[in-house]
Amino acid sequence: MSLSIEERVAFLEGAVGEHSQSFEDLGRQVGRVDGHVLGLDQKVDGFRSELASRIDVLDQKIDLCRSELSARIDVLDQKIDTFRSELSSRIDGLDQKIDTFRSELSARIDALDQKIDRLRDELSLSIDALKHSVNDRMNVLDEKIDRRMDAMDRKFTWLAGVQVALLLTVIAALIQG
Repeated sequence: MSLSIEERVAFLEGAVGEHSQSFEDLGRQVGRVDGHVLGLDQKVDGFRSELASRIDVLDQKIDLCRSELSARIDVLDQKIDTFRSELSSRIDGLDQKIDTFRSELSARIDALDQKIDRLRDELSLSIDALKHSVNDRMNVLDEKIDRRMDAMDRKFTWLAGVQVALLLTVIAALIQG
């Protein structure tokens, strides 16, 4: 089966025609795909520009928030510094008051110590004087008691002598009588 050249050429021409037709169909399809890609590219560009503008808006909002927060932080920093300064001043004032109170209290305690020492000395002297006075009085009382005891001893001795004499007189009268 050998084909002639003309048949082969005709076959090839038919194949080329079919391929041409396929290429034309392929070209139309590529055109449609290209149009579709172009449409998608335009959509992507639209989204990109929309996203860029939204990102810009968000950037502006973030910058605004950042500046507002920075301002508020600065105000709070100033308030904290003012509060720290006021508190430090008040603490310094209290320290001075405490120091003054401490020195006044120390002076008063020292004065009380001196008074106590003076009173201790005075009381010691008074106690010594009182001891001497009590000892002197005790000696005087001892002397008085000794004298009275001597006097009572003499009176008891005299009384005993009188009783003995009376008893002897009574016994003598009883014997004589």
